[in-house]
Amino acid sequence: MKTKTQEFKSCYDELLSKLFLMTFEDNISYTEVTNNKGETSISLVSDEPQLIQRNTENNSCYYANNFTNNPWYYNNVFDLTAHEILIYSLLLHKCIVEQSEASTISYKELQQLRNKRVGNSKVVDDTTLNAYDKAFEGLCKKRLKYDIGNSRQNKNITYRQYEQPLLMVWNLKEQSNGDMIFDYSLGPFGKTLIESKRYSNLVPAKYFTLNFKEVMTYEIALYVCRIIYINKRKKKPIIITLNSIMKNISKFIDSEKYGLVKYCDALYYSGPNVKRLWHSVIMKVIELLDTLKIELKIKDYVGNYDIIENSPYSVHYQFKEVKWIIYLYN
Repeated sequence: MKTKTQEFKSCYDELLSKLFLMTFEDNISYTEVTNNKGETSISLVSDEPQLIQRNTENNSCYYANNFTNNPWYYNNVFDLTAHEILIYSLLLHKCIVEQSEASTISYKELQQLRNKRVGNSKVVDDTTLNAYDKAFEGLCKKRLKYDIGNSRQNKNITYRQYEQPLLMVWNLKEQSNGDMIFDYSLGPFGKTLIESKRYSNLVPAKYFTLNFKEVMTYEIALYVCRIIYINKRKKKPIIITLNSIMKNISKFIDSEKYGLVKYCDALYYSGPNVKRLWHSVIMKVIELLDTLKIELKIKDYVGNYDIIENSPYSVHYQFKEVKWIIYLYN
């Protein structure tokens, strides 16, 4: 019997997928980074030119802008941190539920949505408070430009193209217990996502309550559920390869200034513990599919985990045959 739990609305729009995966290494022109593959286009734009060099040391990283040679000059405008991705997903969930691109939220409500501890005299601890502050600051300072082209002609879309701040916040009210209550808007972009109606409750609730360091686990759930959502009307089983998953999730790494930031697509990561990363993703996919099966969101699945042990070739070659066949209810 299906257990009734809180459900979250997750969005599978390719615009959002492109945004979450975007890095400064995409199609860049100093003041804009763009993903224009397919029918739609989305960009993050900057008022100041950015020529960025990423430096890594001891599994952490920092950025330098070669226009100034200042290691902290890059202002993180061309990609989303782990905190920003998870916070934006929760803000979008609430907007989808309310069918409005604008709403009101508090740090206390965010904690409750994430199933985290809420204190009485102090709503959140200093570490969490700092993480929330940085996430909202980062989301508000980013500028987004998008264009859906000739797609979605069957939908009543108010804004087919627009340029805007990624997030707008106003009416901030700080409470005596450290809580922060405020109005926010996802703007025309949020309205376009809502009107496109490419969302559902497929992603299990527990993936919205993950710690920020587990953002890759959330990305795996979002991608796999997106593929299921896209193919839900087809009668044939769905095949998802490990390679495709790795290409659509990010490897995150610590940075002193911004916290967890995208290092590269997981598929192309070549740093320490590469094999462990691939094995970890396999186990996370299995856990996700088991959960979807328990929640009756898929009928069953079969995994092919054959890999070439002791292969002289790269890890990508060793894992190339790993895939999952997913069976849906008719």
